[in-house]
Amino acid sequence: MEELKDKKFIAKFAEVEPKLQQLYIEGSLPAGPYLTVVGPRKPSIYAVRVINQFISRVAPYCTIVSGLAYGVDVLALQTAVNGGGKILSICPTGVKNIQPPAHQNFITYVLNNEKGAVVSEYISVGSVYKSLFLLRNRLLAAVGDVVFAPEASFKSGTHNTLKHALDLNRVIATVPAEIYSQTHELTNKLISIGAQVVLHPDDLLSLMNIQVKTKKGDSKYAPLVAVIKGGEFEPSVILDKLNISVGDFASLIIEAEAERIIQRDQDGRIMLV
Repeated sequence: MEELKDKKFIAKFAEVEPKLQQLYIEGSLPAGPYLTVVGPRKPSIYAVRVINQFISRVAPYCTIVSGLAYGVDVLALQTAVNGGGKILSICPTGVKNIQPPAHQNFITYVLNNEKGAVVSEYISVGSVYKSLFLLRNRLLAAVGDVVFAPEASFKSGTHNTLKHALDLNRVIATVPAEIYSQTHELTNKLISIGAQVVLHPDDLLSLMNIQVKTKKGDSKYAPLVAVIKGGEFEPSVILDKLNISVGDFASLIIEAEAERIIQRDQDGRIMLV
């Protein structure tokens, strides 16, 4: 454990209130860009699916930042580590006082395997107060080049973090959700006032100015790519050439679009990206 004095990193917190006095670190500070991920302690199945898909894709190219709370926080960090990425956890109660204690083993694994670091304004605090978590949220917002919230309601700690992100003019990204969903009422509202809508993990990478080329040689998509390269763009013709069922073709097209291998033009023709 030591005091963190990386000037470029510390500069990220120049505008936070209350002012940052010091920052301690356990582990080695991973390089940016930094994607802060926030969300509820009891995420919906939809939010869990988004985290699993998006973070596993972007983790190799950036550092995933979050708290250690149950739910979205720790899921994002674990998904990043499992995907070969680095993480940065901001702990409100000190680098020597991991909260909740149930996640100590995970942090020990991260530190022992050089998968990231834990930072905090404190070495350790004797008593755990809600105010410490609210203070931590300003740091979560400040460090992110992009703050990603797949799900949030108005009455939540996530709301507090996103308010800090707005105050600090950070880029906020979210995914579209059903307009009647109470667990998405805040993220839907943010979309209405200008938050970035992401439909694919690569959209997050683009927001962080990270360019990654999709490998079109994946054997799963090779026949599809070969047909399109042969000059066939009409869905019905491609379906005939592939000689698969309509259901399998529909699934293949949806997945290929999600992987940014293909796209449709205004006439519905299927083109390579």
